[in-house]
Amino acid sequence: MQNKPDYITIALRDLRSAVVLHKDGLWNNTVISCEQFVEKALKQIVFVNQETDEKLFEKDTKLLKSHKVYQLGKRVEQILGVSYSEEELKRFVKLENYYFNANYPGDDYEAIGEKYATETLEWTKTFAPKIQGQIQKQLEDLQSNKTS
Repeated sequence: MQNKPDYITIALRDLRSAVVLHKDGLWNNTVISCEQFVEKALKQIVFVNQETDEKLFEKDTKLLKSHKVYQLGKRVEQILGVSYSEEELKRFVKLENYYFNANYPGDDYEAIGEKYATETLEWTKTFAPKIQGQIQKQLEDLQSNKTS
């Protein structure tokens, strides 16, 4: 039986997809894939924490089923005791909005241009090592708590 991938594994696939989509000039899809990377990377931290804190299980389960990147970021701040910059928090809000406005037809549909898609991809690439480091530290802390 094959192991199921975790959030960060799928998130890294989304980031790779964003790079390919950008090369193909698919600006909306680039931004959506960037949003998916950030969302799933943040969810990795919430998910791991949820498994260790039963009191927050129900609250975090609802958050894990949402696309609320800003709320996920704020939750990660609480879990890890870190603070995201104002720019990062604003980017979380933009990504969350574009997930819907750039992804689904309707009155709110928004066509993304090359400039914004490129900026978003570059920002996501710089955010990736930061969130991966936070995930790694969380796992190391959990491991050291188990052995203490």
